[in-house]
Amino acid sequence: PLDKEIHQNILATFNGACKTTHGQFGMKAEERLLVPPRLGAATLFIDSAGRSQLGTYQSTDSVDEFKAFRQNLELLLEGDQILPSGRKNWGEHLYGAGVASARSGLCGRPDGTLIYAYSTRTTAESLAKGMRMAGCSAGMHLDMNPGHCAFIYQKVTSVEPLVAEGQPLNSTMKVNPTRYIKWSPKDFFYVTRRQPIKSLGNLELTVLDAQQPLPLSVPGIFIGQKNIAHLKFRVVVIDANRFQFLAEAGMQEGQFPKQNLRDSLKQRALLRFGLGHRTHGRKPGLVIGEKRLVTPNRLDANLLIDQAGRLSLLPPGREGLVDEHLVQLSVLARDGVMNDTARSLGGFKSRSALCLLDDGRLIYGELASDTVAPLVQLLTQSGCSLVVSADRGSQSTPSLDVMRSEQWEKITPLVEESQEARGITRIWALESQLPSSFSVRPSLQ
Repeated sequence: PLDKEIHQNILATFNGACKTTHGQFGMKAEERLLVPPRLGAATLFIDSAGRSQLGTYQSTDSVDEFKAFRQNLELLLEGDQILPSGRKNWGEHLYGAGVASARSGLCGRPDGTLIYAYSTRTTAESLAKGMRMAGCSAGMHLDMNPGHCAFIYQKVTSVEPLVAEGQPLNSTMKVNPTRYIKWSPKDFFYVTRRQPIKSLGNLELTVLDAQQPLPLSVPGIFIGQKNIAHLKFRVVVIDANRFQFLAEAGMQEGQFPKQNLRDSLKQRALLRFGLGHRTHGRKPGLVIGEKRLVTPNRLDANLLIDQAGRLSLLPPGREGLVDEHLVQLSVLARDGVMNDTARSLGGFKSRSALCLLDDGRLIYGELASDTVAPLVQLLTQSGCSLVVSADRGSQSTPSLDVMRSEQWEKITPLVEESQEARGITRIWALESQLPSSFSVRPSLQ
């Protein structure tokens, strides 16, 4: 890529897959559809935020959903199954060579690890077995044969003129170390360093003065504050891809589970925010793993946390799986349109709202006003489609704590109240032991 902001942040490059003439497998790059996708083909999907998924292209997929994708053959590995499609021919090897040849591939583990696999001499079956031994649950065949398989660590200073360094992963990868920087006859992938968040719409952000996730060179928690006329806004933006999340039910939720959140997990927490609690008149759903503390309804939005600690926010009517944490919250805007709940008036106080952008940024917003409407407007204008209240019904004072010098410190609400909210449900943001923007797609079976 010629964009200076991109090429100076490239960390590695690696080979793509077989040529179009060898199967007409689909490809989309830089938002341009080059070859239409094939149903059932093994596919690496990449969205506009740079997140990737490995799996099978399905009839429900659309090329417009993805910024890029690359297909090749069928999956080598699906769950525990080796070569599930039954395919016999896994690529054309060089004349005079056996089926065992230099091969490369990608495979993904359930914990979010994406692995580049390579061997100087292997069959597709052996490559798939190696992927399974590495803990992968999905595997895809990339290019093969000597000279076509390469993973290169890169340092790029400029493209015009070319000033770059490269170090192949293995000495048997006989390629030009800058092969993929300026021009290549075949397709390739590149991996870039994640960039810090500098703004939210027209609101400038700064790094929050608190403990940050590793690596410290790429912060993951930001804050912005703005006064418009008599209104005071504050937003905390969290790069959710860098964290694992857990929900902790407050004592006011009724059936309070013992040892809800282990101390060993809390030790990894860098941030936590409160969501109030249910009341007699307001009972949004709450599920902590298999504990259904408050029965979910089909009117409230669903804040979901899966087994891997990944956060998602779904509109009403779309509930999570049994083993997920689910916290229901009132909808303030849907499809970018504010509703009457957001416009309602009340006393002057600190009010809060949440949303999750498509690129994985979680926004916790706060406003001092007699209505939450201006905050909702700010969030929708910043790209949030679904905005929810950060209160489950108790009208509690916004509660946001960060870790500083190994101690919790409260970020003071814009309007302090005499009594601090107690027994509230919280969301904990834990430093991810393996931060990842990759996931394995669910099997078709």
